[in-house]
Amino acid sequence: MKIKTIPEVLPEYLNYCFLSDYISEQLNGIKKASTNIAAIYAKDLKNIFFLIPPLVTQRQIVEKLDKQMQALEGVRLLKSEAEKKIEEILAGVWDA
Repeated sequence: MKIKTIPEVLPEYLNYCFLSDYISEQLNGIKKASTNIAAIYAKDLKNIFFLIPPLVTQRQIVEKLDKQMQALEGVRLLKSEAEKKIEEILAGVWDA
């Protein structure tokens, strides 16, 4: 679903809102349990409550979260590299 924002809301801010537990809980309350499909419709989004701070604050939030997401991605990369290294070391032990 494509969501068009109003000028008072940064799309990046709204994206982070959708990743939050706060919005996820609201969406979980709306999704259609009877069909066993997590369907959310445009009309349902009208009932979701978003906290919309001033644009300056939204920009600050997005900037901070962008930095944290970059750091998280760095940690994921380090984890992946460490796992590969462990596998190499173990493979060397079993081959010896």
